[in-house]
Amino acid sequence: MRRRNILALLMAAALCLCLLAGCGSAETTDSTGTSITEATTIADLKGMKIAAQAGTFHADALNQIENVQGSTYPEFADLLTALKSGAIDGYIAEEPTAFSVCQSDDSLTFLPFMNNETGFTATASDVGIAIGLKKGSELREQINAILAEITDEQRSALMEQIVTLSSGGEVTEFAVSAEEPENPTGTLRVGMECAYAPNNWQESEATDSNVPVENVAGTYAEGYDVQIAKAIAEGLGKELVIVKLSWDGLIDALNQGQIDAIIAGMMDTAERRESINFSEPYRETTYGLMVLADSPYLNATSIQDFSGAAVLGQQGTALDDVIEQIEGVDHLSPVGSVPDMISRLQQGTCDAIVINVENAQGYLASNPNFRLVTFDEGSGFTLPAKGSCVGLRKSDTALLEQINEILGTLDNATRDEMWQTAVDNQPQ
Repeated sequence: MRRRNILALLMAAALCLCLLAGCGSAETTDSTGTSITEATTIADLKGMKIAAQAGTFHADALNQIENVQGSTYPEFADLLTALKSGAIDGYIAEEPTAFSVCQSDDSLTFLPFMNNETGFTATASDVGIAIGLKKGSELREQINAILAEITDEQRSALMEQIVTLSSGGEVTEFAVSAEEPENPTGTLRVGMECAYAPNNWQESEATDSNVPVENVAGTYAEGYDVQIAKAIAEGLGKELVIVKLSWDGLIDALNQGQIDAIIAGMMDTAERRESINFSEPYRETTYGLMVLADSPYLNATSIQDFSGAAVLGQQGTALDDVIEQIEGVDHLSPVGSVPDMISRLQQGTCDAIVINVENAQGYLASNPNFRLVTFDEGSGFTLPAKGSCVGLRKSDTALLEQINEILGTLDNATRDEMWQTAVDNQPQ
């Protein structure tokens, strides 16, 4: 987990007690017979069944109530369920949260105690809401400067508006807002393997066209995917940052916010689309099979001619999935990368590997004993999609539209030139 550096407080709220409206039975009185609805200080809650969310300051505040029958629950929803079922007399919450819950449910109300006077002893940091950033982030001073410009009146009004929205109401104009800048700044963090030439690979020296790899010191990313990423970043007005990741870690990294996009020769498949969105293809593809020069399968004209052959693919990709289209094939356990596939074929531990036909030129140049077997339409593999696409989080619909517009400005001639440059410059 990343370390966090707490910024200036956005808002501080009084702690209060949520309870059922109109309650006041013998079951909800303190040791002196005072009804919970009559409580004016936390001292009046002596001996009552009060709960809080586990792992929060609310749970710590329970200890401030004398002889409390305290309990904790993992989620706020659990607290509400316990309150309505009669398992507890009330639970501790910040006033804005309590107000929002009670506004949407007439059966609930809350007791607004005053912190450090009639209510709980609490510091501003206990009940304040702040923004978390990486330690040393340059954003800290900028964000604090912006927060300092927001008045207490604006913060209070904004909270009331948010409560209104959460209760199903409407807000026409927020108390705090800002115009979108004409030229947004920032970064576009792109994940790729840096091991899939000519789409992407890693270099040790800087050039005019490669990009530093953020998480591998002294290395640079190059290839067709990198040039596509540069064009997209330029179109978005953002600085390009390349992050090297394993293939099977790309989608998780995207959804966890470590990167903003996947540009790694990834194909749009139904399974992947369950987790992320895809752009229009930026490169179309076909599949073939790579074999050794003395292979008995060298003159195959159909993928079915590889029946009985030991065929290898890359884990988590269509390069592995399509092998099942060969009847009677010996489908070997996939490996983690294309270089691993190349190594296994060199060692003779498989009969063939599935490869992108358009990527094959570099592999053939660096492996003179390799041969590529291609197939006519109807005799080869059926692919799940046309080719390589940009992967994006499902929530980033605006970014998806922007990227598709940028890709639309790259005509076939431009893309072919970028591809051929990558093919010519890939490591041998």
